[in-house]
Amino acid sequence: MPAGLEAGGPWRRIAGKVIDQVLLVAVVYGSAYLLGSMNVSSRAAWAAFWFACFWAMIFYNLVLVGLFATTVGKTVMGLRVVGPQGERAGWRVATRRWVLQLVYLVPVLGLLIGQGGAIVSLIYLFKDPRRQTVYDRVAGSFVVTTASMQRAQA
Repeated sequence: MPAGLEAGGPWRRIAGKVIDQVLLVAVVYGSAYLLGSMNVSSRAAWAAFWFACFWAMIFYNLVLVGLFATTVGKTVMGLRVVGPQGERAGWRVATRRWVLQLVYLVPVLGLLIGQGGAIVSLIYLFKDPRRQTVYDRVAGSFVVTTASMQRAQA
């Protein structure tokens, strides 16, 4: 853990993830609903649905962390993503955290692997003193409290 920074607690991180997932589902299913009301073919609707999923995933998990070192859920829960030395996460850290999400694009097997990674991440979240999930370990990142960042900067 970078000096002076406090890892975000497991329940706080889980709450942030739930907020993020609710927002993502609302956007994706809202897009699907709009497409359904436009009387497009079912094939086109499915293609558009997966397209919306992919771009929502890119925006939410890559762009927000790359630009702001946080997501809406993390912000609400007082969390930020930092790099290995405690520096604000940038595009490199965000990309490394995000790239594991691509496994979900593989039909059936991707879902199983992704859910397995989520379970392992939960175990790490509760057992690892640095609270690093699989995504954090791949990126070399940490999710820390905003309060500890402010104290460290003061």
